[in-house]
Formats: sequence, C-alpha cells, structure tokens
Amino acid sequence: MLLSLRVSAQTLDVTFNTSEYKGGYNISCYGASDGRLEAIIIGGTPPYSFQWSNGAFTKIIDGLTAGTYSITVTDSLHATVSKSYTLMGPDAMTGSLSVSTYNGGYNVSAQGADDGWIKTEIGGGAPPYTYQWSNGVEKENNHELTSGAYSVVVRDVNQCQLQLSASLTQPTPLHVVSITSPLHNGYNVSCKGGEDGAVNLTVSGGVPPYNFQWNNGNFTEDIQNLNAGVYSVKVKDANSVTVDASITLNQPGAIEVSLTAPTYPNGHHTTCYNCSNGSVTTTVTGGVMPYTYSWNTGQNTQNLSNLMAGTYSVLVTDANGCTKPDVKIDLTEPDRDDWTMTGNGGIDSSSEFLGTTDSTSLILKTNNAERIRIRGA
Repeated sequence: MLLSLRVSAQTLDVTFNTSEYKGGYNISCYGASDGRLEAIIIGGTPPYSFQWSNGAFTKIIDGLTAGTYSITVTDSLHATVSKSYTLMGPDAMTGSLSVSTYNGGYNVSAQGADDGWIKTEIGGGAPPYTYQWSNGVEKENNHELTSGAYSVVVRDVNQCQLQLSASLTQPTPLHVVSITSPLHNGYNVSCKGGEDGAVNLTVSGGVPPYNFQWNNGNFTEDIQNLNAGVYSVKVKDANSVTVDASITLNQPGAIEVSLTAPTYPNGHHTTCYNCSNGSVTTTVTGGVMPYTYSWNTGQNTQNLSNLMAGTYSVLVTDANGCTKPDVKIDLTEPDRDDWTMTGNGGIDSSSEFLGTTDSTSLILKTNNAERIRIRGA
C-alpha cells in the first residue's frame, strides 16, 4: 500500500522587537541614533534572508535614528513577506529663560543686591525634567540672585539634555558724589542767625529719577535759605535703593561791639566844661574781619578822639555785610564853673585877679556894669 504525506508550510510572516525608552519612544533623544529593530520570523521555511531599506542584510539592525524602516524576508522556498516599522523619537528639547527686570532695564535692583531671578520654560524631550544650575540650585527656577552669568542643564527622563544661559545685570552703585555748601568768607551762613545758607547735592549711579527727602522737609536736590545746623538727606532711586548723606553748615559768631572812653581824674571824659579832649575806643568781636565803622559824627575810623561831651553811636559792618547798629556811649564833662565874688567896694575896672592855670578866663561884671576880665597868670 502506497501512502503519500502532504505537509503544507506555515505562511511566512514577520514582526518586530524594538528598542524602548521612557516616554514611549524608540529613540532616546531627538536626533539620537540609538534605535534598534529585530525581525521576528513566523512560519516559512528556513533559512531566511533579510533585506532592510537601509541596506542591511541582518536580522537585527541598530544605531538607528527615528524614522520608518522596511524589511523583506525571503525563506528557502522563495516565499517573501515585506513589512515596515516606524521608530518614534521625541521632539527636540526646547527652552527659554525669563529674567527679572527692574527700572532702568537692569535685572538686579541695586549694586550687590540679591533680588534677581531666572525662570525656565522647557518643551520637547520626555518629561519630567531635572535641573542643574551653575550655582548649585537644582530647581526649575532660580531666585535670590546677584548679578552675573548663570547656566542651567535640563535633562529629561532619558538623560537627553539642553543647556541654557543668561546674564543678570546691575546698575552702578547709587552714591552721593558731593554735598557742598558755598562759603561766605569761610562760613556757610554769612551772619549769626542768618538764613542765606545753601546745600548743593550731586548724585550718580543707581537708576534715575531720584527722590530727595531732607530733614528740614524739603524734597529738592539742592536747598537754599538755610540757617546754620546739620542737614541730612535720604536719596532714593527708581528701584527704591537709598543712600544717606549729611552736612553741617557753620556761621560766624555774633558781632559784639564794646565802646570805652577814658575817664579823667575829675571823673569825666573831658577835662573841663566844653572841652574837646575826649576819646572813644572801639573793640569788636565776632563776625568776619575786616570791619567798617560808621559814626553819627560822619567819621569812619575805628576809634574817635578830640571829642566833646555828648552821645556817640557807631554802626559796625563786617566783611559779610553783617551789622551791629546803634552801639552808643555817652561822654560826660564837668559842670561849668560859676564864681561869686563879693567885693568891699574896692573892685573896679583896674582890679586884677591871678588865676592858677592858663585855661582860666573869667569875665566879671560889676554893679555899675563895668566889665572886668580875669585871665590866668
């Protein structure tokens, strides 16, 4: 008995084993070439031959980038099957940094301040991301920064990375360049108790415009019409950065005038009635030398001489125009001498009397209206 056995070959087919990365991708990073495809043969009659679209002839191909790959498998009976597979890769990692901005276009409010910040915005790759900043921070955003250059390396779950960098700028230091007061012969205020002082302030750095707050209530950069004293100011720039300064305005002492007149032995300032041998000495302190003098007599010397009894006043003016007006002194003289002479009938126009000094000069009138002159001998 002749038996025949018919064996039918299983239909030839092919499937794929692929590389797998986190995020459901076959390629780890955008542009990477770490993909892998392995042809899994089902059915047919071995041995098999392989023809990949990239020119490979092996069962397994690797070092692949994202894209579509096709294969044709042929068995020993010349049965063929063709299939393709697309390796998926992530999008390119993209990112941007936003930085703090203060008035003046700076990223930090003041010289040396630590109020800058940098924030990240990341896309692509395979989240979640990790962050490694150049200053050691490992958070998405970086805060409390001073000026300077910063960089961050962002990595996704497949260790694909993106590096970003930014620089934070700062203004120059806010400072008072000068705080001065004009001088009046060495003094900031010309006269004791005067109000002609002034302060000139110069500020630079920081971020204009500036705000000024003086301790006397003024809000301008420069101040005028000031008494002597201490003046302080707080300067604030557009970013609320502040700097303080102060200055002391001085003034001369008050003008003090002393008038003195020598006294003769008779207790008066002249030796006799209606004599002009008095004098006045002027002593001035305070103010600013040199001084000028204006007397009620019309004279302009410091001291007076050859004076008769009377009231003398002087206006003293110093080098700054400060005055001490109407300083007075009274000069006294002895009373006029009135003599009473009683005659016994023997005084007539031929009578003589002898005085004791050359200054004695008397006119006597007798009862009979005769005049008798008595002169010093």
